Amino acid sequence: MSETQIAEKKTSTPAPKRAAYLRPHYEIAQNKDAYTVRVYVPGVAKDGVKITVEKDTLAIEAARKTDANENWQARYREIPTADYRLRLDLNVPVDADQISAQTANGVLTITLPVAEAAKPRQIAVN
Repeated sequence: MSETQIAEKKTSTPAPKRAAYLRPHYEIAQNKDAYTVRVYVPGVAKDGVKITVEKDTLAIEAARKTDANENWQARYREIPTADYRLRLDLNVPVDADQISAQTANGVLTITLPVAEAAKPRQIAVN
């Protein structure tokens, strides 16, 4: 009986061309005071992130740096090399001056405080 080796099939096809942008996976949560957007951007350092809010649109761009040697050529790749881009419509007014963002372990967390004018108010009856 011979011993069988299992290995991933290697191909000699060149790596695919770099896509312009990838749409990252994300999730949105909310409480009465703010929305939290968590965007999954593996391989992105905090200096590679650009976040803008214009009118009612949140725009996120995240660039990945490659540390590959100039003489290096991919033989097989399952990890995409494109940068990330995501645009979200904000259906609730937010306080643009209080927006904060942080990144850790490939997850970008953006906190969008709801503008005071958009928060529910209780009205007293006289």
